[in-house]
Amino acid sequence: MAKITYSEDFRREAVRLVIEEGHSRKQVARDLGVSLTSLRDWVHRYGPAQPTVSEELPEAEQLRQLRRELDRVRQERDILEKAVGSTHRRWVGFSQMPPRS
Repeated sequence: MAKITYSEDFRREAVRLVIEEGHSRKQVARDLGVSLTSLRDWVHRYGPAQPTVSEELPEAEQLRQLRRELDRVRQERDILEKAVGSTHRRWVGFSQMPPRS
């Protein structure tokens, strides 16, 4: 299978859609036809090192940025909770199985 290489401009635009436009990573990956893993790596590489809110921005814009960041963090938390929950359920279900005869 041939490895597809995307231009840096393409990757940065994908990251912009996630960071600045507030679209979910899943939706952007689907729309652009890239893997969710690739998009996640690009966001870590090209996205901001940490959430920043400039003191020079108007208060309303700061609030919008913080709400977007909160939504993103909540989505990531929900994904992790689902992953841990399903793993936990499988483990608990496995440990409650009767011993083999």
